[in-house]
Amino acid sequence: MIAPIVSLTGMASGPGLEGEAAIVITILKPVCITMLIVIFVVMSVTVQISVQPVYFVYNEQASDSVGSKFLGSLLNALIFVFMIVVMTGFFVLLYYYRCLKLIFGWLIFSTGVMFAMFGAVLLDLLLDHWNAPMDWITFSILCWNFTIGGLVCISLLF
Repeated sequence: MIAPIVSLTGMASGPGLEGEAAIVITILKPVCITMLIVIFVVMSVTVQISVQPVYFVYNEQASDSVGSKFLGSLLNALIFVFMIVVMTGFFVLLYYYRCLKLIFGWLIFSTGVMFAMFGAVLLDLLLDHWNAPMDWITFSILCWNFTIGGLVCISLLF
């Protein structure tokens, strides 16, 4: 018979209903906290987008016909799919030639850029919403700490 493993919280995490419930609760706690934070941010911040993305070839105008809008959106979609296929092929070649350090370096760099950009934009939107002043040095330090903290948390998973 397999003895249940007792976690740090004192709950049994082995086979059985109690162990399964402990696993579900362990998973649901951070998910619920994250959902509450997202709901708070979405209710607090309004984003107004008026700029077309750089990678769009066709920029839709209100006076364009339905056919030209369809062909333009199809062209934009094909270019986007082409970019995904090319980058996937590039990473497959890197993996084939065992350039794993380059792949991991790219993953770390792209994750850091996403943390920095999304964190900075979100902090800027929240500061605008709350009408809270902040100098650029403090803003930069907060964004830097958020980025490095996020990278450290993700690197601990590996």
